[in-house]
Amino acid sequence: MYDQIKAMALKALKLPSEPSEPMGEAGGLKVFRASRNYLLYRLFFWGASNLFAAAALLVAGAVALQVIPQKAVGHQTEAYFLVLGIWLLLLVLAAAKTALSYVLTRLDYEMRWYMVSDRSLRIREGVTFVQEITMTFAKVEAYTR
Repeated sequence: MYDQIKAMALKALKLPSEPSEPMGEAGGLKVFRASRNYLLYRLFFWGASNLFAAAALLVAGAVALQVIPQKAVGHQTEAYFLVLGIWLLLLVLAAAKTALSYVLTRLDYEMRWYMVSDRSLRIREGVTFVQEITMTFAKVEAYTR
């Protein structure tokens, strides 16, 4: 399922699946990807932020529902169901945001490339904002003291 979502996202964002090769001989090209630990690092912070947001949303909803008595008549009953409806809507939106942010985090990891040729280094990163940096070794200067 993730692969289908990834294919749709790459098509919608008009991202090529691989970056173009930098200058240099084709036989001397080495391609590197980000470490699996980098993905685990990003997923840790993704999970922590989403867990914190979900806990805050659950606590806020529970407190709001406790403020309005359930067995009240008239306007208080309407207010109770209004708060309940808004809270359920926020839960659905939070779940959708969590799924979308997970896909973007995984795509950001998978779209990170490091390509080294005999004459240059190319780094490509990002999903929504793609950044490609090419550094030729001829322009790199040594700094000595």
